[in-house]
Amino acid sequence: MKKSLLVLTEATLLSLACIGTGQMINVDPVQAAVTKGQSAKLARNAYVYNSKGKRIKFPTLEKGEDLMIIATKKINGKKYAAIGKNQYVKASNFEKEAPKAGSTVRLTHNAYVYNAKGKRVGKTVLKKGKNVNFVDIVTINGKRYSQIGKNKFIKNSNVSDIVTTVAD
Repeated sequence: MKKSLLVLTEATLLSLACIGTGQMINVDPVQAAVTKGQSAKLARNAYVYNSKGKRIKFPTLEKGEDLMIIATKKINGKKYAAIGKNQYVKASNFEKEAPKAGSTVRLTHNAYVYNAKGKRVGKTVLKKGKNVNFVDIVTINGKRYSQIGKNKFIKNSNVSDIVTTVAD
């Protein structure tokens, strides 16, 4: 509880530093919320790897576990998070940072547009790589969607990178 309060406090202080500019701030694309010195939650079960990227005999880490990130490292071109001495977890196994309302996000897959009932709207397709304005994350019929406009939704799995964000 103290860790989450500390992280929330740090995020609030950082966002307060940007108040008053009223302009959009460019941010590097974010794939996973993996930051040195912070804890991160696993989005799926994960294996543990050594510094060469080989899986080690270690119990599988369960979805939902909070892990303290010691450092981040690229191994064989992939980003890993160090969780202990010679113990690494793929950064893609951690929950993604949720975008804020008003942010611009990039599509990682072609995405159909859906209405508020989860029904596809015509044959409208948004192409991979397109930047769209993000409004909110909603659950429709048990599935998560990103709202991109009034009565316009796309499946949340098609959204990956935060391109720009709005200062609060």
